[in-house]
Amino acid sequence: MFSFKTLVVLCTCFALSSPVSSTNIEKNNSLDTTKAREEAINCVQRFGTELVELLSKQAPFSDVQQLVQKNFDMNKMAQHCCPLKYKLISPEQRDLYEERFSTSVCKAYHNILKKYYTPKGNTEEHFKIDASKSKCYPGRGGISCTVVTDVFASNGARISVKWLSRGGKIENFVVEGTDMRAAKKRDMKTRYKQSGSDFTKFLENILESSETA
Repeated sequence: MFSFKTLVVLCTCFALSSPVSSTNIEKNNSLDTTKAREEAINCVQRFGTELVELLSKQAPFSDVQQLVQKNFDMNKMAQHCCPLKYKLISPEQRDLYEERFSTSVCKAYHNILKKYYTPKGNTEEHFKIDASKSKCYPGRGGISCTVVTDVFASNGARISVKWLSRGGKIENFVVEGTDMRAAKKRDMKTRYKQSGSDFTKFLENILESSETA
């Protein structure tokens, strides 16, 4: 059996080691958050810069679509906005839904972004990131970061756009108080109801809306 003296020594060692372990965890969390913040800022900066360049030369929609698909987490967005749980959808329907959802999102984003990101002056001054307001928050799904950017209109007005990024991909953005992912989720829910809760007709609805957008 342990003597009382041995027990005291063990308890003392444990007490001394705990703060060090806690400090190391806090330090690692801080490093992870800093890395995630830099990754998010770089992702948004790259996307914004390329977007301004495309819109400034009036590039076709297909170019903007490729840019959005490359930088946004489309699969996660599709699942988030789907009016049904993914386990209730067949793999074939799921693939078709993700394809049509992606096109629908790209067209909607192209229409809204060209209003703010088509420069009418110096392209370098048109898109800026406010690093001091860009924050990261650890959560169950990883570290989410909000990157704040400023778009300067031709009349000098400043418009703030907030981007949600996680894992090097953009998941959402908010412009002038409009949450774009939430708006798209409402749109998908409405179209599903218009289709009589028939998923096949719902897919046709998305296709038709994308063709006329």
